[in-house]
Amino acid sequence: MNDQVAIRVKDVQKSYGSNHILKKICLNVQKGSIYGLLGSSGCGKTTLLSCIIGRNKIDQGEIQVFGKKSSALLSSKVGYMPQGTSLVRDFTVKDSIYFFGRIYNVDDEIIHQRYEELVELLELPKDGRFIKDCSGGTQRRISFAVTLVHKPELLILDEPTVGTDPILRDRVWKYLLKISQEDKTTVIITTHYIEETRQANQIGLMRDGKILIEENPEKLLNMYNCESLEEVYLILSKNQEFAKNRVTVGEIEEGEHAGNVGDTAQSQLSISSRETTEAFDECNASTDVLTTEETTKNPNRIFAMHRFKALLEKNWKSLRRNHLASIFPVLMPGIQVLCFLIAIGRDPTNVPFGIVNEERTRDFCKHFEVNQSVVRYGEWDCHINSISCRFVDFLNIPLIEEKFYDSRSKAMEDLKTGKLYGFVHLHKNLSKLMENRLTEGLDLDDLPDEEIQIYLDMSSLQIGGTLKMRIAERYQEFHKQVHEDCNFLSGSTQLPLRVEEYFYGDQNDEFIIFMTPGIVTTMIYFMGVMMTCVIILDEKCEGIWDRSIVAGVTSVELSLSHLLFQTTFMGFMALELVVLVFFCFQQPYVGSLWLIYLLIYLQGLAGIVLGFGISIVSDSHVTANILVSGIFNPLVLASGIMWPAEAINEYLLYVVKCLPLSLPTTALRNVIKKGLTVCDSDTLYGFGILCMWIVICGVLSIFYIKRKQ
Repeated sequence: MNDQVAIRVKDVQKSYGSNHILKKICLNVQKGSIYGLLGSSGCGKTTLLSCIIGRNKIDQGEIQVFGKKSSALLSSKVGYMPQGTSLVRDFTVKDSIYFFGRIYNVDDEIIHQRYEELVELLELPKDGRFIKDCSGGTQRRISFAVTLVHKPELLILDEPTVGTDPILRDRVWKYLLKISQEDKTTVIITTHYIEETRQANQIGLMRDGKILIEENPEKLLNMYNCESLEEVYLILSKNQEFAKNRVTVGEIEEGEHAGNVGDTAQSQLSISSRETTEAFDECNASTDVLTTEETTKNPNRIFAMHRFKALLEKNWKSLRRNHLASIFPVLMPGIQVLCFLIAIGRDPTNVPFGIVNEERTRDFCKHFEVNQSVVRYGEWDCHINSISCRFVDFLNIPLIEEKFYDSRSKAMEDLKTGKLYGFVHLHKNLSKLMENRLTEGLDLDDLPDEEIQIYLDMSSLQIGGTLKMRIAERYQEFHKQVHEDCNFLSGSTQLPLRVEEYFYGDQNDEFIIFMTPGIVTTMIYFMGVMMTCVIILDEKCEGIWDRSIVAGVTSVELSLSHLLFQTTFMGFMALELVVLVFFCFQQPYVGSLWLIYLLIYLQGLAGIVLGFGISIVSDSHVTANILVSGIFNPLVLASGIMWPAEAINEYLLYVVKCLPLSLPTTALRNVIKKGLTVCDSDTLYGFGILCMWIVICGVLSIFYIKRKQ
């Protein structure tokens, strides 16, 4: 290969599905020259540039940059300005130049010197203004500046002068001419302003995925006897279109450009077309066509501390200056824990419940002393009076909001219309019936069905079930007191079984005690997922990710910089949850707080790694949100968080236990409630599942990045 050729593209083809973007492209760029790549929007210019810098894999052909088969080998020698600005929006001009300068391992003194030069050359703001507050044209000038900071040997510029002032555009071109002549810098530039490329040493006119011709601009104008490059491009475009449609010579002559291009131009067109065809046929005739798989390995170090430190500084500044991103992880655990502990898992209160008392009126019961409802006389005899008032008093608990009715029909109507969750009907002879039961020892079969009747709305299982359980408990306590007042053995009212001891927990524990571990693990897990997805996808969508890789950043450095930063932040979030749940809201715990913290932290770390994987396979926030939503419901519903996992089909239970929330939630629950240690099998299984998911997601993510890179 000629040592004077900086870039050589030979027989390159690239397709997306059935859409052929690049069609046997041949292109040569001389060292120390300016090469203008011109063509309409969508003709393949940006795709070709991305293939040259190694960010797009070609289907066939060969690309050589400075004699090497991959531009990734030469990241320190290449400066790439993409079509988008691809800058950190929360950076200033100085931050951006210093960031990329440190990525390229340039000394800070030299970076400062280059910063002063570039600010003056490109008229960049020096007032500490953030990039997100700059205009589109200013952002493109900043993007151009960071491309120049390390004085690369090869500049690849995609639309660098769009939106710039004509005077500034002229200054940029003078600078490019200067560095190409004095520093022998090679420049490839694409632009919408075709006429400005007259200053280039060579231009390539591109259309429909093909290079129509490569030549010096002035020679092209003379060759086609045209006054502008626009006219030359029009002639070549028509020639390509006519050749593609296989039209006759007569049709070509009829459709030829009329006006400034006459018979001479027609003759030149035929000659140049023939010469161009012969030149590109010679390129295509080469037999040493290589595919990208034959490129040598990237000799860049997998890990370089200067790049890693620059990435960490970028992450820290981005977070510190984005107030919403900084406050969100701090406030959200508190808000979510507060909502959960206030609204979920506790017994309902003030539930509308009707009372139909046919024995006594409400006013009578208000002034009646319930202690007078049982009067004992003799050793075995007992007189019961107005016992319904005493039972109504027993129903005066926080769960029930008592609603009094005169008749059962009215209460039934309100129950059917949803105004009540249930009602109790007390028989008019309730006191007499209970007295007979106590004094005469009647069996239940001998008592009338109408003694006390309960009607419940079980459409809400939680409320209906809670009412049923609490009313039964209150009735048992009521019955026990009546027996004691009558001097009967209280044991006769109890069931013939007794729970001797609650080994773990207490019978009065609320359902919130069961749900707390699952809610905490779910909260920290999906906060890790969402936080990581948002941060990384912002970088990907803004082009920072790709631009950093072109600058030489490796997949390991990118992964570690984000994971280290996120895991450090996750440590504070896990600590915040522990403090909020167990100290501020005083949820009971038995086991070690350090073990509880470690389980919560590892759960958050597993979420970060999953979020990292989702973000690198997603091309937008919408895709990531769909994936996260699709993962959320199955995990929460099947992991034993809202309902015991033992209720699941026995065959599916083995799959469920492998989910990242199932066994870790059980382990956390056992540590909190039972005080189990890390030596217990249930706890070890929880840690093991978390470590397994962290390793699997991490390895797959890095493998995917390396493959894309």
